[in-house]
Amino acid sequence: MSRKFKIFYYISFILLLNLFVFQVHADEDEAINEKKSLVNLNNNEKLISNIKTKQEACKILNHKVVTYVDLIYYVKNCNLMLINDPEVSNNLIQDQRKSIVSLSANVYAMMSIGNNYTSDDYYNDYTRNSDGSFHSICQKYEKWVVTTDSINYYFIDSCKKRLFKNFNDISLFTDKSKPIFSLQPRILNRFPTGEPIIVKKKSDESVMVIPETEIKAGLPSAKVLCGKLDRKVVSFHEGFFFLENCKLYTISDFNIDIQKKADDLGGIKELTVKQAIGIPQVGTIKSKDVLNRMR
Repeated sequence: MSRKFKIFYYISFILLLNLFVFQVHADEDEAINEKKSLVNLNNNEKLISNIKTKQEACKILNHKVVTYVDLIYYVKNCNLMLINDPEVSNNLIQDQRKSIVSLSANVYAMMSIGNNYTSDDYYNDYTRNSDGSFHSICQKYEKWVVTTDSINYYFIDSCKKRLFKNFNDISLFTDKSKPIFSLQPRILNRFPTGEPIIVKKKSDESVMVIPETEIKAGLPSAKVLCGKLDRKVVSFHEGFFFLENCKLYTISDFNIDIQKKADDLGGIKELTVKQAIGIPQVGTIKSKDVLNRMR
């Protein structure tokens, strides 16, 4: 056997050996990838394999939570609705016992992309019509102060939300043992709107809320309530107002000059409860404008 033949034989043997080792590793990698695929499908491989058309996908996946790559969707009306809010996905999985279905590329391509699935969508789909849900919410916040934006505050009274028109009144209903609750807008919107809150002090210096029935009963027209108060400074509780054209304007910077001029014109009249609720409050006014228009 010549030397060249021996070298050729040796090189061929090495190449065949490397090819064999490469094939063994390739088979192992394929087996590992198959196992990973089964894990990622979260035991829903059979469910997905039954889907051949878009109609089948819509029927089988309707109202299910699905995932593709690293995105999570809620399927509704044959649309994939992206879930960006972790609280929503947690509520669907934990509270509604939804399992996550991993989509294949083929099934994902069949589906249409819809709007995002938000907390409001979840609320409308799963909690709005829950038996006793409004009753429980009403009982939870009855006789408490609530807000959604730290600007407008409401007193929950007989399952109605009643707006505080005088910011100073809020402190009469809160203390360390009765904090102000911050609600999501969709929760507050479930409460019907009642009359604004009007309070008055009793003889023992405690305060009481004027019931809606008392406010509404026999309320005269605004013109009658205004009487001879046009372009006068009036007060109610701890607030001061300028009344003009039968409308109340809150005086934003009430001062001693207004007090002196009001005294010269006969004093500041305290409004009755019916006047305070019956005469519309339309905005604010500066002290310099009040001084120029008082008579």
